[in-house]
Amino acid sequence: MILVGLAILTIGGYVYCFFGNPYPRLSLIGTDHIENSEELSVLNQQQEGAFYLIKKYKYSKHIWAIGFGGGVDRTDDFYGFGIADGQKKTILPPKFQSVQAYRDFQTQEVYIKCLPYPPYTTYDGYEYYKIENNTAVPIKSKPYY
Repeated sequence: MILVGLAILTIGGYVYCFFGNPYPRLSLIGTDHIENSEELSVLNQQQEGAFYLIKKYKYSKHIWAIGFGGGVDRTDDFYGFGIADGQKKTILPPKFQSVQAYRDFQTQEVYIKCLPYPPYTTYDGYEYYKIENNTAVPIKSKPYY
C-alpha cells in the first residue's frame, strides 16, 4: 500500500513538471550577492561605493517542445534580481527579471531600469528607480538612454 502511494506521488510529480508547471530545485535555493557585476557597473562608478546585485532563486520549469529539427528537452531556472548596498542591506528587493544601471544622456544621472515578472504595471513593462541615500526612489517619467 505504501509503495503504491509513493509510486502515485512520484508519477504525479513527473506529470506535474512535464506540463511546464514551476517546481523548486533544492540545490539552487538561496540568495547570492554578486560584487562588481556588469549590470551595476555604471552605478558603482558614479556612487563610488560597492553595490551588490542580489540574485535569488525563484523556481524552475521543465520545457519540452517538438519542432521540425527535432525536440527540445531542458530545464529553465528563474531568478529574482535586486540591489544591496556595501553592507548587503537590501535597497531594491530581488523581485525583478532583470536589473540594469544606465546613465541618462540629458541629465547624466544614473538610474536603474527594472523588468518585473508579469503582470506588468506600465506600458513598456519597465520600472525606473534612482538610488538616493541608499534608498530606491521610483522615477515617474521615462529617462532618455
